[in-house]
Amino acid sequence: MEFRMLLLDSVEPEKWYKIDDVAKIIGWSHDTIERWIEDRVLQAFVKDSRSDKRKRIFRGKRVQGCEIIRFVKAHLTELKPDVRPRFRSA
Repeated sequence: MEFRMLLLDSVEPEKWYKIDDVAKIIGWSHDTIERWIEDRVLQAFVKDSRSDKRKRIFRGKRVQGCEIIRFVKAHLTELKPDVRPRFRSA
C-alpha cells in the first residue's frame, strides 16, 4: 500500500508521459510498457510521426498521468513492491 501511494504522489494526472518515463515511474522495462500498450492493458495516445532528420515513420506514444494512476490502482493494489503482475493477452 505504501509503495502504491509513493507512485501516485509522483504522477501528475494531466501530464503526458513518454514510455521511458512510465517505465521509470512504475518500475518495469520499456519493452514491458510497450507490450502492455499493444495488449491494451495500458492506454496510450499513439501518433505516427515523421522527423525532419529521419526518413522513416515512427510511432510516438504518450501515456496520460491519470491512466498511470488508474493502472496502478487496478493492478498493484494487492502486490508487494518486488512482485510484478503478469497479464495474459485476450
